[in-house]
Parts: sequence; structure tokens; C-alpha cells
Amino acid sequence: MLDFILLAIIFLSLIIIIVILFRKFPDIVTIDIHQIPKEKQIQVKHRLIEDRIERKMILLRDKIRKFFSPLEKFLRDFFIKLKDKILILEEKYRQKSNLLIQKEPEKLQQRIRTLMAEGQELEQSDNLIEAERRYIEIINLDKKNLSAYRALGKIYLEKKDYEHAKETFKHILKIISRKRPLLPEEMDRAAETHLELGSIYKILGKNKKALLNFKKAVDLKPNDPKALDALIEMSIIIKDRQLATQVLKELKEVNPENEKIEEFEKRIADFKDKELKMS
Repeated sequence: MLDFILLAIIFLSLIIIIVILFRKFPDIVTIDIHQIPKEKQIQVKHRLIEDRIERKMILLRDKIRKFFSPLEKFLRDFFIKLKDKILILEEKYRQKSNLLIQKEPEKLQQRIRTLMAEGQELEQSDNLIEAERRYIEIINLDKKNLSAYRALGKIYLEKKDYEHAKETFKHILKIISRKRPLLPEEMDRAAETHLELGSIYKILGKNKKALLNFKKAVDLKPNDPKALDALIEMSIIIKDRQLATQVLKELKEVNPENEKIEEFEKRIADFKDKELKMS
């Protein structure tokens, strides 16, 4: 009987303890362990250890870099020199090969066709550097190859390298000018080159030189709407109303359906109105 009473008391005590803990549980959960001195000391100790390890790792990394930096520089310099030597040998081989090819006209033309095709393919894939190399190689084989010069000039325009583009197109005109009489296709090419040069001078803000080249393009190819269009545009820019009106008349005769005619008429009319207001 006594044992039963004792067990009942123990069981009841356990129930009371459980009830008290359940009521206090929210308070226990909200306790911040950082406020407990012992826990705080342990965390600070761990953080200090982690910081010390991190500092040691940084020092070790710096030492490794310092140790290997001379080797890295040596390897970099070695491979740069090796690449330069390979390029020099490659250029010597190419020149030697070109000299041999030049002695055989059929092989020479075949090589030029191959290089031209490669250059065009490289251009289409936007590999302008390698395309440029192909066209320069063609010029090394044939100093008067106008197609290669023109392709090279187009690449410089694409790269916005206007100075090299300008010199390339001027050289094309120099080659053409040595030929007498000019064939129709050569006159067309000269006109196109003057248009290209005019466009470059226009970009560079050299309007007088641009106008001169557009005039030459029209002289060589009087019925070319593109050349007439460029000349009208430039004559409006430099405010030469008489020239703009005259060339517009020629454009109407050559290409009456040209979509820009109405726009040019409005711009010239506006230009006339401004002149009247100023006078």
C-alpha cells in the first residue's frame, strides 16, 4: 500500500513538472544563447581560430604566388618568343612559297582565287583579322589586284579604321589612273572608289574633299543614282543651293521613282526659305 502511494506521488510530481515546462517553453525558446557567457566565449574563440586560419591561408597563398611568379614570367616570355619565332619562320616560308608560285602563272592565279575565297568566308564569319591577312597576302602576290585592295578597304571601314581605309582607296585610284584608256568596268570601279573616299571624308568632317570625290564619281558614272544621291546630300550640307537643285534635276531624269526625291525637294525648299528670311 505504501509503495502504491509513493508511486502515485512520483507520478503526480512528474505531471506537475511537465505542466510547468510546457508553460515556460516559449520563454526558453526565446533565450539568446549569445547572452550566456560560456556560449559567448566559445563562439568568440571559434571566430578567432577561423580568422587566424584565414590569415594563414592568405599568407600561404601570397608566398606561393611570390615563389612561382619568376617561373610564370619565364614561361610567359618563353612562349611569346617562341610564338614570334614561329611567325617569322612562317612568314619566310610564305614569301619563299610566293616567289615560287609567281614563276608559274597558273599556280599564282589559283592561289589568289583560294586566298580570295578564304578571305570572303572569314569576313562572313566576322573574322576580320584573318580575312585582312588573306587580302594582304594576295597583294603581296599581285601588287595591282584591285579586288584585294577593295576588300581590304571594306574591312578597314568595318573596323572604323578610316585612315587606313582612305589610303587603301586612294591607292586603288592611283593604280587605275595608270591605265589608259580606261575600260568601262575600270571607270565603274573608279566611280565606286570615289564614292567610298567621299563617304570617308564626310565622316572625318572634310566636306570639301567629300564634295570633290562625289563630283568625280558623278563625272565617271553620270547615271548612277547612288552617286547623284551622295552629291545632292553633300551639296545640301555645305549649303550650295544651286548645285543641289541642278543635281536633283539630274536624279529625277535618271531615276524618277527614287524615294528620296521628295525628301530632297523639301530640304532644298526649306534651305531657300531660310535664305530669304536672312536676306
